Amino acid sequence: MPPSGAAATGWSGPECGFPRSPFPPPPTCMFHVKYRYSAKIERGRAKGYSYPWGASIQAGIRMDAPIGGSHMWQDYTNALITAFGLSGLGFGIGKLVILFGERAIERRHGSEGVRDIIARRAKMETKFEARRADRVRELKELDGAVEDVLRRRKVMERQVEDARQSGERLVRLIGEEVQGCPCYVAMVVNKYVGSGNSPQSQNTLVDPSWAQPQMIEVWARSMAEARTEIERRYPPAFGYAVTRMQEFLSADTPVAKAS
Repeated sequence: MPPSGAAATGWSGPECGFPRSPFPPPPTCMFHVKYRYSAKIERGRAKGYSYPWGASIQAGIRMDAPIGGSHMWQDYTNALITAFGLSGLGFGIGKLVILFGERAIERRHGSEGVRDIIARRAKMETKFEARRADRVRELKELDGAVEDVLRRRKVMERQVEDARQSGERLVRLIGEEVQGCPCYVAMVVNKYVGSGNSPQSQNTLVDPSWAQPQMIEVWARSMAEARTEIERRYPPAFGYAVTRMQEFLSADTPVAKAS
């Protein structure tokens, strides 16, 4: 026969810290009492006794002392995963709605492909800006070259003026002195200077001294080659004309008149 009353339940005795009483003890020692009683059942079963009510006691032990913290954290984790999943699903649905709405508006107003056109034009604008920067850099380099040429021209004009004031005669030289190659002396004039027959832009680029014949020495193999070199350096289209030409220090050489 199983014990009855306080002896059956084990709810009294010195192991719980309370005097023997038919009433249940406080919940603080519930697990300790049931653990001790389950140990007694195991020892009785080892000796051959049967306890039909032992399974219910063990089930009560297992159910009365669950690990509640792990279940709580598992519930929190599941709730967070569900919340994140729902938020991601809502975000995706919203993006799809916005995308299809934009496409519908573009089809309604006939502005399909505007995004591609804007992207292409943005790329073209970037390339044009790069080309503009290159052109600006080239213009700056050309401005520097022009300034250098103008500075050199001023220096040469100053040298010519100094030579004119010193009483020396200015002689322009074409070609290089080569042994066995004759030297020809030519008188060249610009018929546009001082006449007013040419545009003002051309007169500003020609020195006023060209109104009078200027001496030019040309080193060439023949008189025809010398005339060709003079016309290449002083083009007739700009008003230059050869008035006289002869070989240097040769009185017997025929004099070539301007045609």
